[in-house]
Amino acid sequence: MGDWIKTTVVIGSLCILAVWSGPFEWMMPDRFDAVMAKMMDVNAQNCRARPASALYLEQDTVTQLPKYNRLLTYTVYPNRTNLLLLHNLALQRAFFFSLINYKTQLEWQWSLQPGLMYHYMSTLADVSANNGFVNQSAFYYDFNSSFANWYSQTGLPLNNTLNLFAPMTWRMEDYQDPSNWLREPTNYTFHVTDAGAGPESNYTKKNYKLNDFYDLFDLPDTSTAGDSIRKSSYVAGIKYSNETGKFVYNEFNTTTYFGPPSPGIDEEKYLPVLFTKPYFDCGKSNKWIMSAVSPVMDYLSRYHRFQHIRRPKFVGVITESIDFLRIDFNPCPIGDGNPGPSVLAGTARCKETTICEPLDHWGFQRGGYQCVCKPGYRYPQFQNGPFQGLDIERATYKEYQHGFNCITVGLRYVIPQQQTDITNTNTAGRRKRSLIDILLKKAVSPLKTEKRKRRTLVAKHPRLKRSPERKFTKFVAKHKLKRKKRSVAFDQRNFDRMVGIFRKKENVNAGNCKKFQHDELVLPGDVSYGVEDQFSYQARTAVRLANFISNFLQNVNPQEQQGNIQADQYLHFDQLFAEVISNVMGDAKMIGSGVFFDQDKFTRRQWDISRRFFGPYAWRDSNDKRRFNSVDISGHKDSYITKSWFKNIKMRWIANTYGLRRVVMRPYVRTDIQGSNIKKNARFPFFYRAAEYKHGEWTPPYFDCDGYVHDWIVTYTVPFFGFNSLRNGLEFKGVVRIDLAMKEIDINQCPSDFYLPNAFKNTARCHYETTYCVSVPGKNFDRGGYKCECKQGYEYPFKDAGWFFDGDTMENEYRKKMEGKYSRFDTLKCRIAGASMINSSWMLIIVGTFLTFFHLQ
Repeated sequence: MGDWIKTTVVIGSLCILAVWSGPFEWMMPDRFDAVMAKMMDVNAQNCRARPASALYLEQDTVTQLPKYNRLLTYTVYPNRTNLLLLHNLALQRAFFFSLINYKTQLEWQWSLQPGLMYHYMSTLADVSANNGFVNQSAFYYDFNSSFANWYSQTGLPLNNTLNLFAPMTWRMEDYQDPSNWLREPTNYTFHVTDAGAGPESNYTKKNYKLNDFYDLFDLPDTSTAGDSIRKSSYVAGIKYSNETGKFVYNEFNTTTYFGPPSPGIDEEKYLPVLFTKPYFDCGKSNKWIMSAVSPVMDYLSRYHRFQHIRRPKFVGVITESIDFLRIDFNPCPIGDGNPGPSVLAGTARCKETTICEPLDHWGFQRGGYQCVCKPGYRYPQFQNGPFQGLDIERATYKEYQHGFNCITVGLRYVIPQQQTDITNTNTAGRRKRSLIDILLKKAVSPLKTEKRKRRTLVAKHPRLKRSPERKFTKFVAKHKLKRKKRSVAFDQRNFDRMVGIFRKKENVNAGNCKKFQHDELVLPGDVSYGVEDQFSYQARTAVRLANFISNFLQNVNPQEQQGNIQADQYLHFDQLFAEVISNVMGDAKMIGSGVFFDQDKFTRRQWDISRRFFGPYAWRDSNDKRRFNSVDISGHKDSYITKSWFKNIKMRWIANTYGLRRVVMRPYVRTDIQGSNIKKNARFPFFYRAAEYKHGEWTPPYFDCDGYVHDWIVTYTVPFFGFNSLRNGLEFKGVVRIDLAMKEIDINQCPSDFYLPNAFKNTARCHYETTYCVSVPGKNFDRGGYKCECKQGYEYPFKDAGWFFDGDTMENEYRKKMEGKYSRFDTLKCRIAGASMINSSWMLIIVGTFLTFFHLQ
């Protein structure tokens, strides 16, 4: 009897589960599920046994990739800034190694090229300075293309190369690392190794599963066909200084070298940075990653007297990788904003009455979109703003079937057109306009012409005449006047201040800046509100270089001999010149970059003594896009240590280094020159402390009149540190600086909290009673970078392709209104949401007829 009852209960439960519909059962599998299933099918335990096809996703899984020749012509939106960071970082490192390879072409410069630790720490800085953005960095040399000067005294003579060499760094899961006593993940422990050493390390072979990066630039580079297109020449001008306040020569020492291609705007094939397919990084980080790849040039054969047999060649590639799960994808259907082809396009679940919009910083997961109403539709009364994709993905079948729909807007109106002459104004036309005015609740203003004036009595009072926006039928005392609700969120004082800021920006230029006092060339700090978010990717370039210098100063000792590996020498000034030049070359928005050592903190390599000052600074040549100039600022008579951007950051860190990030480097090196295996470095692991992005400082906007940019700029500085002379503590060594044009900042005119330091807040011209303001990126330092969307309970009244009022339209229409011209400004507002159409009711008709009859009686 008991068994029969148990059997009945089990069968009944199964029947209930079969009939009951769970919240996700209505969702049919789509391409997102197919991609996720392929990713889940590969792990660290079985990846070596899987075929190469199982380790790659389709190329179109990630779309809308940054293109070098289009970066200045279209806006890169936040959902693609992670990939833009990879793009620029790979390009910067490719420019650096291409330039430093050319600078060490002579035999006596053999020891000046980067050593082993320089390569290792360079890739480490790429990853450590970009936590959450860069997961792996590597430099893959081609076969017999790496001149390893760290083996010059132990078996590798001049002009000889290693078979393969590939310094690589990836972020480790360090919760079980012996140096992590708390057993809490820090994301700052890094595995650094030579991927060209050890068994199964020949990444140039066809049977190497994960060498998609090697084929993107047709390595090995043995053919001269297409050299003029695939390789571009650049000019780097350097002005040296050997003593404070004096230059060696007043002219620039120019170097013409070959680097990654610089294609025209219509070129699609020969780009300097290409992206791999998403792939599983088997045996290393064991994650799904995607890499940006850029080629490195060298002039080979090196140290050869016969110049006619030498040619620029691709000698390797730089790869910068990101965790695939951190890449945003566009789930919306194929269209103008999502051109495709895209594997994941169309996986959003927006209804037919809505339009899909992707969201940024969502990563590879469902719900990264929102559904806004199409033109001619409005949200239900209970809906506040767009339908969020996450809510749709969590909805049950009934919730999805009966919800997430927009309602048709009835009685939409055509945008009124300007009429310059109205000669026939009959009574019917007037009655028609009056009816429209009533239905629109005065949303559309009547045309104001000389023949048809507004018949309202206005008290003849001087104050009222000066205020044309206020019109009254009788005199009203001032204390009884009510301000318009539009002014609740609009601040006229902020608007007047904004106009003054724009006027000052336009009045100062390179021709007259010398006439102004220093204080007159500086704008208030709240003018650059939001710069720490908008330019965080450019600032991380400075953080990367500061991390590298800190690591190098704290862990490299030229006197150490680690087995058969010769230690790196002190940093050479040409290496630092190449670093700052490559920073500017690799980022289109960066107009200047420099490294500035504190007094007596830079050690000369030749004589092992310190220089009083050393400050290499590079900037773009405004007349030649392929020329980049640099100068040692210490050659000027005015010392840079008195500048506010240096002095402020020094005062913060000169006496206290508490709060710096502790970074762990676990380096592995090859056991012999042939690279038959790898082993731990003689000193293992390395530790160093360095600044993070939050430890840097942004300056207020200022006009660079005494420098080399001659424009309104904002500057970011971040410190670097090294050991003191006794090597028993850290001390401040200097700062890394980058400069960006103020005109690239997107200003935010929307209402903000009173405590936010935004000079432009509360200056948007939205009608705040019926709309709310949303800031729109891409307008840069100009007015109108916002849109006014209808509030909950209101609808867009016009019959056009929009569902919001554009900021440019609001600004232009208001300007016309102030100039006394025909303007639609007073009509640019939403109306109260009503029924989707005009419905008649027999009860209302009977009651209306009865009341009319009773009134006539």
